[in-house]
Amino acid sequence: GEPYIVCLCPEIAPPAKASAISILDLTFPSPQSLDLATKSVQEALDRGHEVLLCCALGYSRSVTVATAWMVQYGHAKTVDQAAALIREQHPHGMLSPQTLSRLKLHLEADE
Repeated sequence: GEPYIVCLCPEIAPPAKASAISILDLTFPSPQSLDLATKSVQEALDRGHEVLLCCALGYSRSVTVATAWMVQYGHAKTVDQAAALIREQHPHGMLSPQTLSRLKLHLEADE
């Protein structure tokens, strides 16, 4: 199917056929926003779309959501593994130590 956009930036108006989840740049999203974003990604994939994560600079919000999605939907076992896989494909992506820690608290709490 055609690409589906998950827009993570409140400063850019999303296209009509997109999910819009407002996350401020260089901040950690609320658990609800993070879960909504990863669910939007997975639902679009389930419908046969490629997914484009859109944020203004392309290296913080999108990487945070991609990392969370990989762990939540079984494409990586840990946050560190997901972050390493993303870094291989997107070396300019950025996850601060604080973001990594918060992702681990949110996603690995049950382990």
